[in-house]
Amino acid sequence: MFNITIKKVLVITLALLVSFGLGFSENIHADEHDDFPEEELELTVIVAEGGGSDMTLRALADATEDILGEPIVVTNVPGAGGAVGYEEFSAYAEPDGHELVFITESMYTTHMVNPDLDYTYEDFEPVITVNFDPAALIVPSDSPYDDLEEFVEYAEENPGVITLGNSGHGNIWHLSATAFEQAAGINVNQVPFDGAAPTMAATVGGHIDAMIASPPEVVDQVEAGDLEILGIMADERDPNFPEVPTMKEKGYDIEIGTWRGVGVPAGTPDEIIEKLHDAFREGMQKDSFVNFMEEQGLGIIYRGPEETAEYIEEDVPRFRELLKELDLYGAE
Repeated sequence: MFNITIKKVLVITLALLVSFGLGFSENIHADEHDDFPEEELELTVIVAEGGGSDMTLRALADATEDILGEPIVVTNVPGAGGAVGYEEFSAYAEPDGHELVFITESMYTTHMVNPDLDYTYEDFEPVITVNFDPAALIVPSDSPYDDLEEFVEYAEENPGVITLGNSGHGNIWHLSATAFEQAAGINVNQVPFDGAAPTMAATVGGHIDAMIASPPEVVDQVEAGDLEILGIMADERDPNFPEVPTMKEKGYDIEIGTWRGVGVPAGTPDEIIEKLHDAFREGMQKDSFVNFMEEQGLGIIYRGPEETAEYIEEDVPRFRELLKELDLYGAE
């Protein structure tokens, strides 16, 4: 009887110690990220300053800094359709939440085009999605093409003559341009730049004949009379440019655009991702962000980490098939 009692006491004591130890460990784990962030955060934007992606991420960072209690420093690392920035970030960023990156479909399209790149989209964890905008065909206001039909007609009669700017090989505007070429049955001379801003400068300056970007990226230049939008690659007309037809209205079955969000290196603790998400979610609801996006004509959408991850898993095969159709797929 005595031995049985001793055994019971030992078992109970051991169970209590294990329970206490586990609870203590969990508390330590939970408390580990209570002070996050402990220093300024750096947000890598993989395109040049001034385009829609740069403007969106800077406005979001400005709206979120005071919520996190630390500055968010935006650093532009453009090149190769975003590949330069993604390679640098995946190689050096620590998964502690203080290093953030602009995420978009270029995470996977650039690698599909060039499988030799030292990253894949699985090297990044999504935090939040905040924006989506369609592609558009844009020309200088003094262009000889008054509408989409004249542009296509000239391209048909003069294959390879029209110079069409995009934001880099494998970037969404490169893919949009190529998809438009295929849908319209034309051949143009595509010219890559390091983002929409330098592409726009080259178009306004008359160095190229046309460009592909989202309508919000050229709204100021359109309003100033420097640029004109000939067509939008969406199901419906843009409410900011109701006079501009969709490609589908003109007989070209094409719908394509870009989404924009924030990510972190793979392996970042879930607790930190949750904190970042909650802060950016609050930031994107601020009047300062909403008003800026509306003024620029930039669309606002919201997806959390799980929803963004699910969207990516659905988007990857879509772009894989598109790239194969366009004969741009390099990864087998």
